[in-house]
Amino acid sequence: MLTAKCKPKTGEVFDIDYAINIRCSQALQQLGTFEIRLVSSPEERAKYDYLNRIQILAEGVPVFSGFIEGIVHNDREIVLSGRDLAVQLLWKIMPAMKEYLNKYPDEVVNDLLSGTGIIAYYGGR
Repeated sequence: MLTAKCKPKTGEVFDIDYAINIRCSQALQQLGTFEIRLVSSPEERAKYDYLNRIQILAEGVPVFSGFIEGIVHNDREIVLSGRDLAVQLLWKIMPAMKEYLNKYPDEVVNDLLSGTGIIAYYGGR
């Protein structure tokens, strides 16, 4: 059974209690995606915001982490959707592509991963 947690930009991590359906997908060489459908209420609608971090767990073990990029609500349900944390790398690399010309790969990787919480291990040059 899948469960989920939300980490708002400010405040404490909380469990997503009223999920109707939780779905995540990951494919080789593609950004993973998620969709969480929740029972709608004014309290639930106020909890979620764009770029809040979502963690999906299977039997208590984390299997997916991503950011909320889409929020749709109607009278009965709220639908949260987004892509996995690797999207941070895309946000960082796109405007700076020219900066990485003629750089060693380890320099580029260290720069891209800075501030993401992702750690790379590699051998020397």
